[in-house]
Amino acid sequence: MSLNMVSNMSGITSRFDKLIIIKALRNFRDISLAEYKDALDVYREDVINKIHELSNKAHHEIFTTFEVPYNLGLTIPVNCDKEYTYLINLFNQVTEDTIELDFGEANRIFNNEWEWASSSSAVNYSYSSRKSK
Repeated sequence: MSLNMVSNMSGITSRFDKLIIIKALRNFRDISLAEYKDALDVYREDVINKIHELSNKAHHEIFTTFEVPYNLGLTIPVNCDKEYTYLINLFNQVTEDTIELDFGEANRIFNNEWEWASSSSAVNYSYSSRKSK
């Protein structure tokens, strides 16, 4: 599908079963949470390694330059559970069985194309991809 076809679909709407929307959001929340937990495990290992590395470096620098390094330079993994839970609760409040969504809304829900999901996935994957299973 070309980008022109996608942009031409911006005015199109369709009705989706509320339970299917909630199921998709729960699925992406579970995937995100699992990746976050894996990322956190590797992040902890990286922090410990970095602290040891900086400790050795600090010991040397304290006695030669009197400067103490303190920045670990590590990005903290991101947990999106709150965002997914908010959306799930929001859709749970809808009293109708079907919900009308435009193409962009459906794309965000069924393809997990939320800005916060994309950025957290990038950070978390940088750690979780290195976790030994």
